[in-house]
Amino acid sequence: MLQLQTCILGSLLVAPLLTALPTPRQPASCVSTTYHLDPATLLTPGPPRYTATAPPLIRRQSPPTTTTIQNTSISFDWYCTSTPTRCSNAQSSFIRALTRIALGIYLPSGLSISISFTSFCESDPSRCGQNGTTLGSAAPSAWHVWQPGAGAKLGVDEAYSYPRALARQYAPDDPALAGGYDVDANLNADVKWWFSGADGDWVGEGDGKAWWRDGGGGGGEGGDDDGSGIGTMGNNKAAYDFEQVAVHEILHGLGFISSWFPWIDQDVLLPAPMDNYPNGTVGADGLQKPYIFNRWLSDATTGVWMKEYEDAIYAAARAALADGNTTDGWQQRFMASEGWQLGANIMKSVATTPGALRLWFPVRREEGLGLGYSVLYTPSKFNPGSSFSHLDAQHYDATRQFLMRPYATYGAGVDAILPSDGMVNNEGPGPMGEEVLGILRGLGYVTSLGPLQ
Repeated sequence: MLQLQTCILGSLLVAPLLTALPTPRQPASCVSTTYHLDPATLLTPGPPRYTATAPPLIRRQSPPTTTTIQNTSISFDWYCTSTPTRCSNAQSSFIRALTRIALGIYLPSGLSISISFTSFCESDPSRCGQNGTTLGSAAPSAWHVWQPGAGAKLGVDEAYSYPRALARQYAPDDPALAGGYDVDANLNADVKWWFSGADGDWVGEGDGKAWWRDGGGGGGEGGDDDGSGIGTMGNNKAAYDFEQVAVHEILHGLGFISSWFPWIDQDVLLPAPMDNYPNGTVGADGLQKPYIFNRWLSDATTGVWMKEYEDAIYAAARAALADGNTTDGWQQRFMASEGWQLGANIMKSVATTPGALRLWFPVRREEGLGLGYSVLYTPSKFNPGSSFSHLDAQHYDATRQFLMRPYATYGAGVDAILPSDGMVNNEGPGPMGEEVLGILRGLGYVTSLGPLQ
């Protein structure tokens, strides 16, 4: 097994260690396991599926615009199949979204994004017309599990898997993190959008009505030019702010996503997917490591940390292992366990009780460190891709914490909802809000909220 002491560690976090340890010619990895994103699953409901090894490189057809742009420590590859003018407008808006990310989150080791602006309808006909309700989707390109001992050396939590973007900030020179993207994102070109240009001008799509982008005007609607329904959001023909949605999706790609999900059965909630391998066997814990987003979740109806439920389910998953550890045999034994029944009970209770799920995060107060919490989205019917991974839609309606609700705010730009200059010189949280930045700081990012101590 690879030893931690040969890892190249982030100089900002462990500078004293670097002077005491020799630097190997070929450094070993601080990462023990990497689960790579299957990009095709970004367009399906629910958390994207992951594979234990990297999928083969997909050669895309040459698009109208494919551009790599450097912006300080953030870079992205832009893939667009729309018209040149529309691609240019969308790209300018995306750059503005990245600027907001850079103002709110300190990324000393950089961030690399693969972003596609394409028709969801063309890739999946079931998403056409009235059925097209997805503005965008994004996820970390990979999740990384740490070697034993990394917690003491890096300050990470070995019990959880980390999104690639966050792992890079802790171990920037780790060979497991070399090359590739940190975030994979898709935005839907079928939608009627409002774009923010590089010069600050706004370009709208629709019937030309006034649009509320800076606190004035009315809520304009985007037109449905050919009557097909494509470009509308269900029956709602309002235009959406591209920049607002782009920031939202990038935050998912940074790790604002829970791994509590019905991975095996739609009626049973599990803290992570099954840890199965191509040879038909199951890993030592039965389930993969849960995402770091899960760490401070709690059930408000019982006052119990979700970690307690998680530990009980993992104990049952490990107990279901047997000689050979075949996938089918393990699953049958696990489904007969108390841990499986607990997952079913969670789905019937906290997972489908509005306001029942809380995500805690550390806050700095005059008297010292304390805990704050956010209410997460748990509608009465579990919503794959939205439940557990967003702030509650109703609780945060018309508040400063609007950005990570499951539904975008149509007919209004980010600056109409909250002034954009609130984060200059750390004077405020800006459009991401105090709670979202607090959550990200709890995951391990350095944010504009400042240090905890």
